Amino acid sequence: MAINLRKSIQKNLPEAIAFATGRMPSFIYGFRHFKDIPVFCFHSARYPLFEQQLLFLKRNGYRTLSADELYERRCDKNYRNDGSEIVLTFDDGLASVWTVAFPLLQKYETRIVSFILPGLIDDESEIGATIADVGEGDRADLANRDFGDQPLCNWREIDRMHESGLVDFQSHGMYHELIGVSPKIVDFVHTNFDLNQYGNIHVPIYATAQSRRSRERVLGHPIYESAPRFTGQPRYFDPPALRDACAAFVAANGGVQFFAKKHWRAALQDF
Repeated sequence: MAINLRKSIQKNLPEAIAFATGRMPSFIYGFRHFKDIPVFCFHSARYPLFEQQLLFLKRNGYRTLSADELYERRCDKNYRNDGSEIVLTFDDGLASVWTVAFPLLQKYETRIVSFILPGLIDDESEIGATIADVGEGDRADLANRDFGDQPLCNWREIDRMHESGLVDFQSHGMYHELIGVSPKIVDFVHTNFDLNQYGNIHVPIYATAQSRRSRERVLGHPIYESAPRFTGQPRYFDPPALRDACAAFVAANGGVQFFAKKHWRAALQDF
């Protein structure tokens, strides 16, 4: 009992202090009018959950803002939110923004801000199906495009959504890059390494003589302590010779089979 109480206090103490000192967003404690605007952040849109959420907003009189409107209100010192204005954002531009979210935005006259990755977007693919094109039984499956061969919205889909005025597109960086920020090795690229489903975005970029950037999945490559490029932290440039030596060691010791060994990580760290 005492342990659970102590953990609860430790977990919630920062929020309690922020609330008591007025450092929380004003909508947390504002009763009628407040200066802040709640921003709800998504990555994927799931059916039917996202429709239920939009229906709630519609029935309760909420109004969704674009990025420009949010900026204008934040610049207005006299602005007060009556509780009806919010922002919905989607990071990365995953395909379910098109397949699931967009037809529902049209249905409920709701707007979102979508932060996309221009360097990873396919400019060859045709417009794909949405939940408006299939029966009820197939709608949930369309959200799974996020995890398939075309996990991001393509440029034709983005153009169509932009033209509607319902989706405000903004930049989420060119490639969603991570950079090494210290020589500390926290992992190696291995057979079960989580690359993420598009662009190998969990692999920090490596400098190369040819392109200056690479996210190639090479077994054995070290993963250094890293951070998003937007954080502005100084970048650590790893020694290419060490990187190549790690990959060669893995290749010489069985390649994929090397990672079936119980102590492969220790062997790679110590070689």
